[in-house]
Amino acid sequence: MRRAVQFLVVLTVLALVLVMAGCGGSSGTDGAQMDTARKPEPPPPPPPVPDGTLVGHKQLNRTGWGVLTMATDGTNETNVVPGVTPCWSPDGQTICFVQDSRVYTVPASGGTPEQFTTGAEPDLPAGDSDISPEWSPDGQEIAFLRQTGSYPAVYTICVKQFPDGPGRQLCQGDGLAGLSWSPDGAYVMFRDDGNLSVVPSAGGAVYRVSETLPLGNDPAWFADVETGANRVAYCTGAYAPGGGQVFTLQVDAAGHAIGDPIAITSDRPGWPTHPTWSPDGTYIAYSDEWAGKKGEVFVTCIVEVATGTLTEVGDLGGVDWTP
Repeated sequence: MRRAVQFLVVLTVLALVLVMAGCGGSSGTDGAQMDTARKPEPPPPPPPVPDGTLVGHKQLNRTGWGVLTMATDGTNETNVVPGVTPCWSPDGQTICFVQDSRVYTVPASGGTPEQFTTGAEPDLPAGDSDISPEWSPDGQEIAFLRQTGSYPAVYTICVKQFPDGPGRQLCQGDGLAGLSWSPDGAYVMFRDDGNLSVVPSAGGAVYRVSETLPLGNDPAWFADVETGANRVAYCTGAYAPGGGQVFTLQVDAAGHAIGDPIAITSDRPGWPTHPTWSPDGTYIAYSDEWAGKKGEVFVTCIVEVATGTLTEVGDLGGVDWTP
């Protein structure tokens, strides 16, 4: 009888051991599952961006700024020349930019800059500095802003034939900035004291893109090759309702607004500037001036127009996408 009792005790102990082992194994599995659940999923890789080259500027040291080129994926950053606010020629072979308060040009591959403006052209008003050069679509002229005086400064939109032809004055004001040619070269759009306005490139009356359009900066005019539709990308400042964002707006051939603007960025702190279209109009690159990281002044962003998907690719400001 005693042996039977001992045998039952042994069986009971073995059963308990097996149960506990099973619970421990299950507990270990559950723990592994919990550990897995606690680990955040890695962020998805940034979407690919179309091939191309951006030109822009950034501060290279405490006193000097440089014009640089960079692939649209952020690689192959190359220092071209000292200066700021660069712009591609329509054939992508030459860059115009500002150096020592005047407009210069330089081959895209680098080289010796050639001075384009002097501030003392006989057919243009004298000025203290020239800024914001923009090449005409046919490559025959460069538009720029000439600043005279300060506080308040007077800005004159000037157009001069390239490489050394005559010039003409289009309009003046104390809040002009951000030039962009129409795709056919017949008009120049610009910021006029916070409003987007247009002036014929041959000269004429200035008019607003829309009387109801919210304030906007840095227009970039684009024509869809397939549909012929004209669109403008522009930015709002950080203090605008909703913060600084990038918008697109359909316009007619003379720059009059058609419909309402569409925001293609949202919920992103910063101050976007200088939007520029990809050659096919599916992406917009721009510079964010308040989102710099690790001491950087700018963050270069590329956003897909259709989806708003945004990728940070570099640290250039004042970017322009190669044609």
